[in-house]
Parts: sequence; structure tokens; C-alpha cells
Amino acid sequence: MKRFFTLLALACGFTVAAQELAQIPERSVSLTDFGAVGDGVTSNTQAFAKAISALTKQGGGHLNVPEGLYLTGPISLKDCIDLHLERGAVILFSPNKEEFLKDGDVKPALTASKRHDVMISGEGIIEGNGSWWWPVKRSKVSDAEWAEILKKGGTVTEDGSLWYPFDLAHYPNIAPDARSQEKMRSNMVRFTDCTHGEGCDLAERSQVPSGAPALYGCDH
Repeated sequence: MKRFFTLLALACGFTVAAQELAQIPERSVSLTDFGAVGDGVTSNTQAFAKAISALTKQGGGHLNVPEGLYLTGPISLKDCIDLHLERGAVILFSPNKEEFLKDGDVKPALTASKRHDVMISGEGIIEGNGSWWWPVKRSKVSDAEWAEILKKGGTVTEDGSLWYPFDLAHYPNIAPDARSQEKMRSNMVRFTDCTHGEGCDLAERSQVPSGAPALYGCDH
């Protein structure tokens, strides 16, 4: 049920040409220097925010995510930041929809808006946790898979043909009903009005850099 995307072939529709990669300062910090714990349980939302803020104040650099499973809410990249995932590193976006809710709308999980020289690199994985967002048709899954889905709680339509991730066992709703919540679903990654290098528009690039991380569940 996962969808696979190689960075930077994203739902937002851009890639970056290898010969025109963002210009990132040589400075590097580790996410763990800002209190991150890669156990798949601890929230690292504040660790990402603090690390990006610290790099931004110094003019940018590489934010290294070491091996581990890093649960987090939304991440917003700033100018001259390279989000670098080392081999074995997984960024796992939270299944709690409330973490992505802002002013009544659901924010994309990974964003950059009106920024320049922004980059995502490395050999790790960015996991959108989309199974907590997507409805599932009964006809598309096996009996065993359906049983696992129902363990999450959720809401099944009267005819039993469709499951919605609404009224989940452990996470709150963000809308009054299943269909309204479904309409709020956003992208996993959205970069808007971003440029890099000599002002090249990211939306105009067409090649994928080698050695880039994988993205799973690219649409929430």
C-alpha cells in the first residue's frame, strides 16, 4: 500500500538537475545535537526546528540525520539548508493529524516556500505514513490486510466497501466527519516559489541527482 518515489521526483512536481544543485555552505550539524532520538517513538519536531533555526542563523549548511527512526511533525526548510539523510536514517512523519493542522488547514509534511538553495540528499528514507491518511477500498486488500487496517479503528462505510482513517483508536479527528477530513488531505512534500544557484526555478529542472533518499507515501 506504499507508493515509492525517488527524491526529488515529488508530488509537487519538480526535480533538480545534478549540474545545478543548490549551493550549500560546508558547515554541518547533526540532528542529535539538538536532542533528537531515533527510536521511532520520541517526537523530534522541535529538534528539527531548532537545528534548522541554528543553521539558518549561521548562513545555512548541512543538517545530518544519522541512522535511526525519527518521528516528527512538519518540517520547514530554510535558505541554504541541505537535509541530509545518512544510510539507515528514516524520517517518519507522525500519524497524528493534529500536528499538521494550522489555521484550519493541513500543512504538507515537508515544505519550503520562497526559499533559495534548498536540498535534500543522502541514502535514507522519508516515510510519509500515508496509511494513516488514505482511505482503503476493501476490494483492493486481502483479508489479512483488512484485519490489520481495522485494528487501527477508523470508519467503514455502511456497505463495507471503504475504510476511512476517521475515529481512529489512538489519534483525534480534525474534521466533523470522514469525508470532510478526507478533503483536507495534503501533499507530503511541497516546495513553492523556490530557487537555487543562479536563480534557476526548481520547477524547471528535469533530472534526479544520484544517491538521493527514497520517499514513501508521498501524498498524505
